[in-house]
Amino acid sequence: MAGLCTSCEKEQNSPEGNCTPANEVIVKATISDADTKVSFTEDGTNNKLKTAWEDGDSIVGWDAAGNAIELVIASIDNNNTAIFKKVEGSAAIPTSGKVYMIYAPGKSKSNISDRTLEYDLSTQGSGKLPVLMTATGEVSDNVLSLTFANQLAIVAVKNPSFPVSAATTINGLKLTGSNIQTKATFSMEGENLKMESSEAGDITRGCSFTTAANGSTTNTMVYFAVLPNSTAAKVTVSTIDPEGYQISFPDKSFESGQCYMLNQKTIGKQTFAIT
Repeated sequence: MAGLCTSCEKEQNSPEGNCTPANEVIVKATISDADTKVSFTEDGTNNKLKTAWEDGDSIVGWDAAGNAIELVIASIDNNNTAIFKKVEGSAAIPTSGKVYMIYAPGKSKSNISDRTLEYDLSTQGSGKLPVLMTATGEVSDNVLSLTFANQLAIVAVKNPSFPVSAATTINGLKLTGSNIQTKATFSMEGENLKMESSEAGDITRGCSFTTAANGSTTNTMVYFAVLPNSTAAKVTVSTIDPEGYQISFPDKSFESGQCYMLNQKTIGKQTFAIT
């Protein structure tokens, strides 16, 4: 199937150009404008966190009967609408009844057990942030249209300053709070896709930056992805390597689709948009 797709020469925004067999449901997926995201990159010009589908992205889920579905991107048009195709071994998209889909990088249909999918956020590397998005839809005129909504909040730490006695390279930060949730569990509840969180703990994030001898840091932003029902009393950000340095912040609860900026004196929603 992939080989056939590479030979297509029609426009990306035309369903016929995505090598979807005529008898298969066409799957189109968009990301709702201000509260969802797939990848995050800071843009210093217009102060936005940008979002776009990327080649290789996949989504997993199930139909109303509980059959596991896995789809991978076939093409992306200029408006950030992606056409998805079924992977080998996936259940077919039903022509009637709801379909429940999840964007959870690194997960496949083999990770779905008894109509549930778990995702662990406790360790976040130095690359792209983990992202969790969900969408529910039904086929109409042989097209399944999905609009994905974000299920996470973003915590941004700008220019963290630690009381070092000499210029020090900081490798990794840890976000701690009294009720930071680190695991999400997705399941079907009636005709809705439900997400619950469990396992309170710390979140570690890979990064590398230098703090000057006076404790100041410049041009540094470290992001954490956080489950929205985390109520982070006693919020702290501490260093992993070297250990022993810590910044404390006021208590805060986090809402999905929002970005929160931490600085040395306050915590609040960031003013720039997430698009």
